[in-house]
Amino acid sequence: MELIGRGNTAEVFALDDKKVWKVFYEGFSECTIKGEFDNGMIVQEFQLPIPKVYELRNMDQRMGIIYERLYGTTLLDLLTSGGDVNYIMDQMVDLHKLLLACHTRKGKSYKESLRGFIRNRLPKDAPLWNEIDALPDGDTICHGDYHPGNVYQCENGECRIIDFMNICYGPWQYDVARSYFLLTDGELPEDVPNKEELMQMRILLGKMYLSKMQVSLEELEPYIHVIRECRYYEIH
Repeated sequence: MELIGRGNTAEVFALDDKKVWKVFYEGFSECTIKGEFDNGMIVQEFQLPIPKVYELRNMDQRMGIIYERLYGTTLLDLLTSGGDVNYIMDQMVDLHKLLLACHTRKGKSYKESLRGFIRNRLPKDAPLWNEIDALPDGDTICHGDYHPGNVYQCENGECRIIDFMNICYGPWQYDVARSYFLLTDGELPEDVPNKEELMQMRILLGKMYLSKMQVSLEELEPYIHVIRECRYYEIH
């Protein structure tokens, strides 16, 4: 099989011209892999623009997920290669609005996701637990990791949402807040081209995103505070 991609959690192999196998590294949690597959199946029910999710498959003691093969590039790649910023943000926002129009209570809630980041890391009497509990509930599908690197533009110009690891449900404001945080404060891949230039654009990208989503920063602040606090434990 041809290796066509490599990330922090998995490698992507071409099975043929229509399917790929996302194979997680040995030792990666089987429960997490199955969770991503289940999340993909949940999102697929809504006929959203995503790669088709086919099946779980094991090979050589490694578990992976079979997805539809896409041809093109991510919006992050377009951004770092000097693409039209306004066009890129329009594509990102239009897709996010489609996702946030969908509702479910399948899978896990966003509060479960946040608690998962700090579980076994903070004592039970830490204030952050209560801050998570105090946030509103909701039933909007949230991507949980929505940023330009997880929007794929196919060769025909159509865009697809990728990466279902963090899919959950909750208030739509949570997912918008999470995307804003990732745009302005999230970590960038070490090998991303024009990294310094992109770092300087981050505040602009965040403002453009909120403007196009027609959401004020004040509306998101309670979520952003908790997201920022949880993020440290999520990535360490």
